[in-house]
Amino acid sequence: MKIKIYFIMLFLGFLLGCKKKEELIEFSPKPEPEPPGLTKSQEFLKGLEVTGATRIVYDSVSRSYMVSFPDNFTAKEADVKLALQPDVFLIDSLGNLSADTLIRYSYIGKAPLTFGLRAKQRYEHFFNVYFNFTGTPDIELLEKVIPVNARAIKIPIRFNARVGSIPQAPGEAGVLVKFTNPKTGFSTQAQIGDFETLIGFENSNLFITDDPFSLEIRVYNQTPVVFQGIRFTRDKPIGNIIPTYKFTFAHNDTIKIAGGFYLPQEKYKMTFSNDLMTNPVSVQMQFVDSNWIYSNKIPSTLSEGSYLMSVYESERLISNAHIYITENAGKLIETIWQGDINMATERNTNRVVIARGSEFYAKVLPMEYGTSQTNFDVNKLARLRLQSADNTVDLVPQLVVYNWSVALAKFSLGKYKVPNNLSPGLYAVTGIFTDGTQTKPYWCRIGVR
Repeated sequence: MKIKIYFIMLFLGFLLGCKKKEELIEFSPKPEPEPPGLTKSQEFLKGLEVTGATRIVYDSVSRSYMVSFPDNFTAKEADVKLALQPDVFLIDSLGNLSADTLIRYSYIGKAPLTFGLRAKQRYEHFFNVYFNFTGTPDIELLEKVIPVNARAIKIPIRFNARVGSIPQAPGEAGVLVKFTNPKTGFSTQAQIGDFETLIGFENSNLFITDDPFSLEIRVYNQTPVVFQGIRFTRDKPIGNIIPTYKFTFAHNDTIKIAGGFYLPQEKYKMTFSNDLMTNPVSVQMQFVDSNWIYSNKIPSTLSEGSYLMSVYESERLISNAHIYITENAGKLIETIWQGDINMATERNTNRVVIARGSEFYAKVLPMEYGTSQTNFDVNKLARLRLQSADNTVDLVPQLVVYNWSVALAKFSLGKYKVPNNLSPGLYAVTGIFTDGTQTKPYWCRIGVR
């Protein structure tokens, strides 16, 4: 029975392979004119050439060209020459039509090239171009000692030559990177598309050892590159309040901090501070394991209000968070910031310094949530009272609706403008609601310059 199933699967695999082969339209580096009965893609583009390519394959399903280069191809840019149908134009980076038919693209270790075409009286059509080699990529390891914390690491490599786009073919996830400890047999891997950012690996706490690791980098369709003698060093640990959405705490609440890597021999503490306090108040935290520390005590001397909570390992700052201590959460200021509206889902832990005449945002609780059908009410937002020893001014909110796509919801924010004639200095900030309710002061004063 097992033998019959094996042959059935083999036969189905053969049929699927044939079908896939039929879906691919293969061009030589200089494609011949297309036959009659053009597909939709071919109504825009006859084909393309790439200088130095040995093979160009077109996949009509993904509208993608896969370009293969020989191992001796060393140019840093690929010259992509388009053969356009009549009255078809390239869309440039500003969205305008261009008569250009040559695209120069820095492909090494970059995302595949995407370009758009537009025909008169017709819609736009977009194509992808992947770049591929088949030999051994020239990859340089810049450092053999890599800092690591619980969030991720940055792999110090450089692509020199014989490396195509990442990914190099449609349907591929990227470059496979694998770390192995030969002594213990532990290994962990990840598919990586961008080596400029931090990369997370499962069980990365097992990197913290004196044992050397090997690093294998496997690029699609190419010979793997292996480096030996990699060692990891503990980077600055991180710390996040868990759960991350929690903002208000009662005095008997436990504050859990996750991240790491934490060490049992180290001393951890958190401090509470705001601009109304003369000195911060500190409390020791308990070590649980490399990923957790906590405190089940918020000092009773802290009155209800807004605080900057700072977490330290010995005297080294790990992280900051903005929290609110209260026994009965009411109306309060959650965050104030200037710049990107997408910071609405975060809590700013930096002092805001604003030029006169400039605008900033504030999120004051409770918020009004809704959908695209909701008529948000500006009267549910708070005025912000800015107060110094010499000046007091109330800022009227302008309604801004933020689209929180992750939660499939919208909520209202206030946008405020600092008067042009307001004297420079530091101003305490409170929220004033239409019913006269006033919030506690925000944890830090706003600077006006």
